[in-house]
Amino acid sequence: MLKRSTALVVATMIAFTATPAVGSPTLAWGTCTGLPAEVECAKLDVPLDHRDPASRKLTIDVSRLKATAGSGRELLLLNPGGPGGEGVGLPLAFKDNAIAAKFEVVGFNPRGTGSSLLDCGLPPEAGLPVTRPTEQQIRDHTADAQRRERACQQAGAAIRPHLSTANTARDMDVIRSALGGKRINYLGFSYGTYLGAVYGSLFPHRMNRSVFDSSMNPEWLYYEQAKQQAVSARQNYRTWSGWVAEHHAHYGFGRTAAEVQATLDALGRALAAKPLVVQGAPYPIDRNALDIVLGSQTPGRAGWASLTAAVKKVREASATGTLDLDTAKALGAMLNDLKLGLELLHSGSFATVTCEAAWSRDTRLYASEMRRFATEYPFGRGAHAAAASECAFRSFTPAEPMVPLRRIGYPAGLVVQGDHDPVTGYAGGPVMASKMGYRLVSVVDSGVHGHYGRNACVTKAIDSYLIDGVLPARGTTCAGDPRPTP
Repeated sequence: MLKRSTALVVATMIAFTATPAVGSPTLAWGTCTGLPAEVECAKLDVPLDHRDPASRKLTIDVSRLKATAGSGRELLLLNPGGPGGEGVGLPLAFKDNAIAAKFEVVGFNPRGTGSSLLDCGLPPEAGLPVTRPTEQQIRDHTADAQRRERACQQAGAAIRPHLSTANTARDMDVIRSALGGKRINYLGFSYGTYLGAVYGSLFPHRMNRSVFDSSMNPEWLYYEQAKQQAVSARQNYRTWSGWVAEHHAHYGFGRTAAEVQATLDALGRALAAKPLVVQGAPYPIDRNALDIVLGSQTPGRAGWASLTAAVKKVREASATGTLDLDTAKALGAMLNDLKLGLELLHSGSFATVTCEAAWSRDTRLYASEMRRFATEYPFGRGAHAAAASECAFRSFTPAEPMVPLRRIGYPAGLVVQGDHDPVTGYAGGPVMASKMGYRLVSVVDSGVHGHYGRNACVTKAIDSYLIDGVLPARGTTCAGDPRPTP
């Protein structure tokens, strides 16, 4: 525990190093490429290195919803997550929500994306992630991570030390200044929750109300967070198996969750021996594809009936050798959903910001974890979630250490977390809420990542807090989507 005088010195040092460039830059608003007219866009120059305001500049894309309630509205900044999620289109998603009448709703593309894109020049991944890799595939994945790191370093050696959560938070404060706001309100999703916590830690005098929806666990940055996605996938698969067992008369997979899982394991082995290949379908349906579908599609309760019907058809087709094209295309679309999401993992921004944390450089550790996950957590990303990323071979030194999270002098915020969250896991919510002294709303039987605007109970709680400053009672819960009836 720091003495009071020491704590004040530390807080003063953090505030000093947090201060972005002096002055209030101006924004020239215009139309946004590909977005409706109610959203305006502008470009904002920020220092590459905020410690040296005269250094090279990066250009940040900023957007806002046009004012609907007159001038002088408070600012509400949004971030969709990532790291590396582009956010200029995000205000549009909430144009009909109550927050659009209360706030100047602002989105932005973080440094390393949009106009400041770090393009490592790597082609999209050719195939699907391998859930149960062979020893050779593990070695190949490790070598590929090294190759990706070399490519990103070659493309962005000058800027990578300054692509960090702390500097993105400083960019947010430049945006605040350019918009003429004394303080910001904040709504962040996924990685955006951690970004918001860093902003509040660096600029406590500039943060007002803040909401973290589907929070990252601040103790899992970043390798453990990746692994937990496969852990969540297995949890959702087992929960869904119980629901399928309740409807054995309809699906015929088994009367208990264990029987359902045994049936699907047998189906997986059959598909490994003889994949279903359908002309016109984007992917063959083999065991790897089944693993991905069963992990990535079982979180969302609303889709359980259609998912199970498709898997039933695959089971029947495995015996007959014939799968209809519509089912094959539907499964292909499910696989593409995950594949498109994983493309973010190979962006220059993601491959740099996640390296702000220390990763082990022992490749044997990653190989061992991939073997374990291939056996214990093979669904969704499977062993891919435990693989080495570029960060295991980081070839740059971050310009500064990561920011200690704290809340001093600004209002307690709100954390919303759903159990069975497939991306950030439920455990992250209570940990973030405790660390920051925020109020926690838990969504029961959720399986959803990102609740605002999708769950009426959550939306009401967030609106009440952001608009009126009223936090929900301690221990507040909301119900997730109801489970379907076949």
